[in-house]
Amino acid sequence: TLLTVPLDIAEEEINKAPALDLHGVVGLPWQFHARVRALAQYVTNEFRFGGGWSHHIGPFGISVEDESSYWFGSMPVDGFDTEAYGWMNYPSFSIGYNAGGVLLTAKVEAVLLLDLRSYVGENEVGSDKNVFGGGALTLVMEQPFWKKTHVTLGARLALTQVHPQTWFAFSGVKRKLLYSELIFGVIL
Repeated sequence: TLLTVPLDIAEEEINKAPALDLHGVVGLPWQFHARVRALAQYVTNEFRFGGGWSHHIGPFGISVEDESSYWFGSMPVDGFDTEAYGWMNYPSFSIGYNAGGVLLTAKVEAVLLLDLRSYVGENEVGSDKNVFGGGALTLVMEQPFWKKTHVTLGARLALTQVHPQTWFAFSGVKRKLLYSELIFGVIL
């Protein structure tokens, strides 16, 4: 994934934040599933876990999910030893359509900040709890690529007050900003 950080909180030189995004999904009985996800970036890492329920009706599919995440970041730079961590929650609803081998999915989700702590050295410089951060819309297309491998291409727009990948900006902005992400994936 490639996140574009709003210019309100970052200089143009650092407003792109690519992350390696790994997913794992396991099917469970009665159309339930469990999901784990790891996002790794140079200064921020996020681990998500959750599950949901999905149902197919002809070429359409729906899914209701809930994911919780723990994220942490560290930036030890010449006497400016900073770190942060937090807990997030992402309840969501998706609808998909199978267009003859090409799968199209739209997902809406809420972004809830459960806990946030940031430090410079030993000193806590910020904290927040139980904040409705905002929401996000994701549009994704999945299609066959080679043998049983598929590729995904999509975009996510999040209008939210908090985004884990931007903790290092130490933004004093307490309003919702628009974060855009480009998604490219390979499904093995």
